[in-house]
Amino acid sequence: MKKYKKKEKYTPKGIVFIPTYNCTAGCRHCNNDFSKHNMSMKMDACRAVEILREGRDYGLNSLQITGGEITMYPEFLVSVINEARKTAIRVN
Repeated sequence: MKKYKKKEKYTPKGIVFIPTYNCTAGCRHCNNDFSKHNMSMKMDACRAVEILREGRDYGLNSLQITGGEITMYPEFLVSVINEARKTAIRVN
């Protein structure tokens, strides 16, 4: 039987940001139970942009933004989406 050795490191091609668990909607159909989480948690937009820049250097090409109601933080969305566009990272 032939043996293969790993010659290269594998890096993720996609990343998921959950900028907040906070949500005001309370939709019945939502399958996310955020009640167990710290609802005040909020991801820093500057750090998210840094992560995208670092990821780009490793071949990152896909970004998904999810979580609670992310439109409650438009400054986060604008910063992150603008950076993704600059770096040719696809956003969901």
